Amino acid sequence: MKLLQSNESFKSDLMQTVLSSSSTSVSGSSSTPLDANLNVAPSTTTSTSTQQQTNLSNINDNVSGDPANMNRNTDQPFYVDPNANCLSDVRKVLSEMKDTPVEKRRLLIDQITDVTTAAHMSSTLNTQANIREANERIARQQDAMGNQMPDMSKMTINPSAMMQHFLNSMVPEMTKVVNFSKQLPGFGDVDTDDQLTLIKQGIFEVMIARITLLIDHVNDSMIDPSLKTKSPRSVVRQMSPLGPFIDQFFDIAKQTHAQDLTDGEHGLFGAILMLCPDRHGLKNVSAVQTIQHLYLQALHLLLRHNHKDADELFCKLISSIPAIRKINDDHFRFLNNIKKQSSSQFETHFPQLHREVFDVALN
Repeated sequence: MKLLQSNESFKSDLMQTVLSSSSTSVSGSSSTPLDANLNVAPSTTTSTSTQQQTNLSNINDNVSGDPANMNRNTDQPFYVDPNANCLSDVRKVLSEMKDTPVEKRRLLIDQITDVTTAAHMSSTLNTQANIREANERIARQQDAMGNQMPDMSKMTINPSAMMQHFLNSMVPEMTKVVNFSKQLPGFGDVDTDDQLTLIKQGIFEVMIARITLLIDHVNDSMIDPSLKTKSPRSVVRQMSPLGPFIDQFFDIAKQTHAQDLTDGEHGLFGAILMLCPDRHGLKNVSAVQTIQHLYLQALHLLLRHNHKDADELFCKLISSIPAIRKINDDHFRFLNNIKKQSSSQFETHFPQLHREVFDVALN
């Protein structure tokens, strides 16, 4: 895999101090208490280029039904277990965040916040300023047209071409998420194999969180990834076969109040999704859990600084993780069904990076 080539990850002596105080390196086990001088609270982990556009309709025909419900056994996770969540006790997590960090830990948390915010801003088009400008521009265009949104449902839309457009647009976004991850404090301090595991299982979740920024959950509309047009939810839902996935993003946006959060808060939440100790196959669960805990505390502190309802927003964000993980699991199922039913077309029509990231041993 070439994802981590030229990996110039952020390094921090303070992060090294925190990680060195975590003595266990056993996948799937509970982490041991860390150095009390750094005020790290212990917690428990549960193991667990443009492509051809022809013949994509064959894939759509072969993969029948709603992708979000495809071959789903709610008791049996497919690849990303939606039920494996060491943050499931949201109130307990919130309680842990309220501990006042000592000076060295606070310095590290401030460093994490600054670096993560910069990494987020440099790796996504979906910043608050860009989205605000896009909404204002689109609103002016609609006013000029009589204050009416074009009825895109009456336009001739080729579902296969639309699918290919979204797949192609995913490649640069995936690359940006990889670059974002490599800049995160702590990411470069874990084993390379664990870095790959985190990216392959977490990249789509970070992309989900970023896409929710494009959604106006009040008016049930969504700006396209290029920030040029806006479509009602009813049209987004028809974008077969990706529509059912993207439709679920509206619910995530509503739950997390995505457009009410700052760029820094979005960056820290994306980092929490990426640096997840629940990932299947991690070698050093304890180290990843320790790092994620720092990001959780950084997010809570930043929310407290920016919002009066910080605790409520924090709980809503953490509570949204199982829903995001379920969509991720559905995505793996969907890709596996396409591979099984039309492997040659999967390789022909899905961008190389997309295939590389999601090329896992699926059943």
